[in-house]
Amino acid sequence: MGMEIEQVTAFGKSPPTVKARSLLCFWAHRKLGMTTIEIGKKLNICQSAVSRSSIRGEKIERENRFELIG
Repeated sequence: MGMEIEQVTAFGKSPPTVKARSLLCFWAHRKLGMTTIEIGKKLNICQSAVSRSSIRGEKIERENRFELIG
């Protein structure tokens, strides 16, 4: 997405940051099997924010045909 990791993990609500963070939450939770609590601790956000972000991230992945490669 053309962003540095610091931009994705930094506190803020700019649209590009929210989009990237949402995708990160979705992939970490649904694809890598991390708990929402673990993700929240790493991103300094609450568990419910991770859950909401993950739902947004799933939609972003589908709409943009992004995929996690490893």
